[in-house]
Amino acid sequence: MNCKDLMRIYRGLAGEDFLVLASMIVYLTNKCIGRVRLAKELGITERKARNIIDILTKKEIIYGSINKCIVDELMKYYVDMVNTRELDNRKITFFKVIDQEIASLIEKHVVDLRDYIILAIKDPYAIEIIGYVDDKGEIRIPGVPVEYYEEYEKLLYTIDLGENTAFIIWRKYRKYYCEASLIYGLYMLCSRHKEA
Repeated sequence: MNCKDLMRIYRGLAGEDFLVLASMIVYLTNKCIGRVRLAKELGITERKARNIIDILTKKEIIYGSINKCIVDELMKYYVDMVNTRELDNRKITFFKVIDQEIASLIEKHVVDLRDYIILAIKDPYAIEIIGYVDDKGEIRIPGVPVEYYEEYEKLLYTIDLGENTAFIIWRKYRKYYCEASLIYGLYMLCSRHKEA
């Protein structure tokens, strides 16, 4: 996955409410669901869910009559790419198949990435650390002091993140919102800092 692919995933959602991206993650995770389930999954009103479904339908991201389904083109980008699991009583979200371009952007602009994510989820205390695993399998956590890095490295080697993977360990995790915030943050890095 490179910045161009990430732009394709974000596909015209720039400028929309962050809930629209979180809703897209719900659809990517569940394939086909209705308004009531979307509202329940995100903890929003059915009216808000209906408005979001209208936006996603108009942008041709979902289709169908009663149960709406995500378009297959987006599924191929998402399957096994964004994942969240338990890590020592915390949650870790990881984004597989980053290319060197995105890894370089994370390395150079990790503070910006953190800020984009925090602005999206509206909680300055949600993130514990941000990092990535490079193409040689080395864990990179920009800006983290050596003594903390070693602790995180031991913890992260207990799970198989694989090479070329961006990750966030969360202090406060909200399903769908955290995954969406990582995609949003990476999208913002690509759109704002990509070398010409």
